[in-house]
Amino acid sequence: MVMCHVTSAIDQAYEPRLCSHLHPRAHAWSIMDMRNGVKSLKKLLLFLETATPSQLLTLNRLGPKMRDRILSLREKGPITLKDLTSIKWVTSNSLALWSGDNNVKKILNSYCYAIETYGDKYPNSVTSIDLGTKVVTFTSLLREEGVHLKEWQQFEVIFKPYELMSSYDQISELFSLLPKTDAYLLERQSHRTLKFPNAGFLQASLLLRIEEAILYSIGKERNMTIHTISPLKVGQYFELETHPKKKRSAVAMVKRLIGDKDKEGIVTPFGNTLVVTPEFREFYIDERKLDDYSDSILQGIAFLEWIELSHLLK
Repeated sequence: MVMCHVTSAIDQAYEPRLCSHLHPRAHAWSIMDMRNGVKSLKKLLLFLETATPSQLLTLNRLGPKMRDRILSLREKGPITLKDLTSIKWVTSNSLALWSGDNNVKKILNSYCYAIETYGDKYPNSVTSIDLGTKVVTFTSLLREEGVHLKEWQQFEVIFKPYELMSSYDQISELFSLLPKTDAYLLERQSHRTLKFPNAGFLQASLLLRIEEAILYSIGKERNMTIHTISPLKVGQYFELETHPKKKRSAVAMVKRLIGDKDKEGIVTPFGNTLVVTPEFREFYIDERKLDDYSDSILQGIAFLEWIELSHLLK
């Protein structure tokens, strides 16, 4: 009964509270395009707040009904991006048309995912956790003149769904071994789907779902800031290939980000550099099973950059 309650609470947390009509898809773009898009968006917000009713109608594809909704919003106080994106039929496409800058669309998609999921809290350090039926992988990342990889480790997990108290104690002990950071990120398991799932896959998927619920509940019990992250949205942010090539694509992306001894790594979609130690670079080149670390790293970077983008648009 308790487990059902926990799972229900997580399901409610997954429901988008804002921008539900916008799709959180953000492609890689240059840092200059991003800055220009922020300027265009702020200029648009100022225009919507100060323009006359007839001037509002001069915007591309903004009709009388939308004008009345904006005027009604203005009566409540200054227009914020959060309020504007909560209006029905206001999409990233429409804001890009109104501003005349297509970069606004890319910014809005990332921004809406950040505000609907993380609210007004802006952590600078995160522990990103990748769940598995046999191992749990974590990486610790710090946002400071780039994204710094501070720690990385894997723990073996003997997860027994028919002995939940034993599994609870084991995962609870795992939390005490994690580094202290502003937030903790869990890979959201509800996106694990296959067209033709077999019995083995369904069992593994159920185990991961229960494991996620236990981790989530323990984090909340300890008043930790814990978030669930959609792997689908992380993949879209880094423009990774979809299943069955996603794992290989994620590993290749991290390798490109960290570079090697003779070549610097590429920057992230937001223009940040992933800073790693020589030990991790050597470890990542030699290690065979890298997809767990790759998923954990990309999840942490995406989260920090979504939050950073929210900072700029405040």
